[in-house]
Amino acid sequence: MRSPLARSRFARDHRWSQAHMSEYVDAELTARDRERIERHARDCSECRELLASLQQLISALATLPAPPAESVAVSVLAGVRQRLARGDDERG
Repeated sequence: MRSPLARSRFARDHRWSQAHMSEYVDAELTARDRERIERHARDCSECRELLASLQQLISALATLPAPPAESVAVSVLAGVRQRLARGDDERG
C-alpha cells in the first residue's frame, strides 16, 4: 500500500503526464520531462495505454498518402473567379 505522499505524487504525475502526452510523442519535451512521463507510465497502466495509443495513431497517420496537389483546372478557375469579382472585362 502506498503512503499518502506517494499517492499524492502519483496523482499529480498522472494529471501532468496526461496533459503532456502529445508533446511527448512529438518529441517536444525536455529530457527531464520525458523521463517523468516514462517513469509514470511504468507504474500507470492507464497512461501506458494512452501513450501506446497515441504512438500507434502517429504511426498510422504517417502512412497516409499526401494530399493531391492542386490541379491546373482549379487554379485557372480561381483566377477566373478573381477577375470576375474585380469586374475585369478584358477580352483577348
